Amino acid sequence: QSYARGFSSLPLRRLGRTELQVSAPGLGGVGLGAKEDGELYGGISDDVAIEAVHRAVGRGIHFIDTSPLYLHSERRIGIALSQMDAATREELVISTK
Repeated sequence: QSYARGFSSLPLRRLGRTELQVSAPGLGGVGLGAKEDGELYGGISDDVAIEAVHRAVGRGIHFIDTSPLYLHSERRIGIALSQMDAATREELVISTK
């Protein structure tokens, strides 16, 4: 998928002590990692999690935070990224712990 370049619809904030400018708000990956069985955060399917990433990016969010501890989050975010064009992926900032 392709999204408008620039992501100018949301304010930017400096990320910590870096020179990176990221969207405020960002997309937190913990809820994207939930199992479908509802054990964590009420459950979420791969398709719903992947669509959430696409919707967030499509609305101007270009900062995504995740962690290996978030179960399926990194895998689902990776699938969503693989479905985006290279120009969009270049604009994103992905943070992991």
